[in-house]
Amino acid sequence: MDKVYSATYSGVAVYELVNVTGSVMRRRSDGWVNATHILKTANFPKAKRTRILERDVQTGEHEKVQGGYGKYQGTWVPLSRARDIAAQFGVEEVLAPLFNLESSNGANSPPPAPKHHHASKNNSMTAGGVEKPSSNKKVAARKIASMPVGINKDLTPASALTKKRGRPRRSPNQKVNQSARESLEKAIYSHAGNIRNINATDKWYDSNSEYTARLLEYFAAPDDDDTHESKVPDFLLHPPEGLNVDQSVDDEGHTAFHWACSMGNLQAAEALINLGANYRAVNNSGETPLMRAVMFTNSYTRKSFSRLVGLLSETIMDVDSTHKTVLHHIAAAATSKVRVPSALYYMDILLAKLAESQRQERLQGYLNLQDNSGDTALHLCAKNGNRKCIKLLLDYKAKTNLKNNQGLIASDILLSNENITPKVQQRYETHLRNQRVASQVHSAFNRVAQPHISEAAIEASHKVTEFMAESLNELSNAFDYELQRKEADVSEVQELLNNMNEEIRLISLKTSEFLNEKLDEKQLENRVKIVQDQVKRYESLVITKEVKLGKLIERSQAKSLAKLVKKQEDAPKTSEATNDDQFQDAVELTTLQLNRKKEIEEIIHLYSGIDGSNEKMLKYKRLISACSDVEIDQVSNKVDELLQEIEKGLYQ
Repeated sequence: MDKVYSATYSGVAVYELVNVTGSVMRRRSDGWVNATHILKTANFPKAKRTRILERDVQTGEHEKVQGGYGKYQGTWVPLSRARDIAAQFGVEEVLAPLFNLESSNGANSPPPAPKHHHASKNNSMTAGGVEKPSSNKKVAARKIASMPVGINKDLTPASALTKKRGRPRRSPNQKVNQSARESLEKAIYSHAGNIRNINATDKWYDSNSEYTARLLEYFAAPDDDDTHESKVPDFLLHPPEGLNVDQSVDDEGHTAFHWACSMGNLQAAEALINLGANYRAVNNSGETPLMRAVMFTNSYTRKSFSRLVGLLSETIMDVDSTHKTVLHHIAAAATSKVRVPSALYYMDILLAKLAESQRQERLQGYLNLQDNSGDTALHLCAKNGNRKCIKLLLDYKAKTNLKNNQGLIASDILLSNENITPKVQQRYETHLRNQRVASQVHSAFNRVAQPHISEAAIEASHKVTEFMAESLNELSNAFDYELQRKEADVSEVQELLNNMNEEIRLISLKTSEFLNEKLDEKQLENRVKIVQDQVKRYESLVITKEVKLGKLIERSQAKSLAKLVKKQEDAPKTSEATNDDQFQDAVELTTLQLNRKKEIEEIIHLYSGIDGSNEKMLKYKRLISACSDVEIDQVSNKVDELLQEIEKGLYQ
């Protein structure tokens, strides 16, 4: 009992046996044991542990825990299987104190783990070994439990953040991304602190903060079924009066709508929009809810991303404070092999939506948009070695020759990554050399093998020989697999290089066509003749239009002059005019008539473009403006209207 302790990891109570190789854990609720810890106790290296788990352990009843506190992670099996595994690898006696321990919640319970061995979520334990909740969490739980039943009578704060235990589900996939859940827990604790620090003179709780804390706990709670369809709680559909649904819920400036999208909870997102949530809200980094959604795998697990993109389609083109789009964030998120399927799923849906709704030019601009570092989505995929997403981007004709701020194109990044483009020949030679070494070692064992008298020596000799042969065979298989993977990487880079060469070839071909295009003498003469004929036709047309324009202006002015003459004739005569007066009037009238004809010729010349000097054009505009009461800067725009009015006046 001196080596077995009580501890709590990721909210789960366990018994922990501490030995020289580390810790071995057994859950207090159902007695399940961490098989990964058993293999560590047997001193297997990590690669060997992984193969044993995949080949022998995970084929039976098990639970694979990948999230939460690091020491708690691993493959968990029932106690009976744990005993068999320990016996198989010779550590059953070492682990007997843990296996034989009777579950107890009383005075006989093992003592709490030493501080340097135990690190629960909040690093706090009571003297009796039971996890002591932080004051923030206690206040939040107490006040949430005291809220009116009408808001939500189904939520239980004590269990909202703890995954249900008991007999595990067969599927090892977690429905809610663990990093997202941990971030939510931080936001919940932050809200609990805000509630605690309310002044005594204020109302005993802030309804907005309480509502947001309940909402975050709802997001963090695990699903109760496998449908991925979360029932929207009543308190979300009937929020407190005056709720500010767009208020920030954490230190990074996220709103509740950000978190609904991050968790892939489409029902909650739609409910928040119905409450007036701003679906274009951004956090402190300028990230939209759609950008936050692709940073986690929840929308992939729930298969809700297609509907989420439809709901937030207006924000697809938005960029954050570093000029990254949703596509950039998808490419950047795939930093490991386990994230590639979700990134490919997100990227495929997003690009299909854009191809359906946007013009090809705009789609290409989006694909090739560069962030503040000059990186496109293709650059980021190359940095992560994400071959599948690279292929998808190339299928949509993403440009491969764009350089980032470091002067690198995507293929440069791939070529500089040793994990993507190894020296295949060198690796192949190393593989052959190891094969020869394995053969020599195996032969050496066969040569030194001599008859033994004792049964133990004979058995040990056989075991060692078989173990060495098996180890060398596994090493050879590992090299074969590595070589195949690297050759596939080289093929991917070669395909990218071939696409670039094809683009260069097409551009060179078009350039050559333009540079080498020549016209023979006959073709040149024909083209010159065609141009000359067109010039003559237009000159003739201009002359015809000049004549027609002159007639129209003459008719218009003749009508105006006739009206003036008639008006003058009808006017009462005051006295008889002398001959000198009549002569002076005739001279003046003749002068005006000559000036009028001269002005008409100028107008015609300006219309025909014969004299297009700026000074003449300005005079023409002034004349038209004075005659028609049109502003001088509007004359050019209203020439056609004025001409129509003149023609209409001639036939009235």
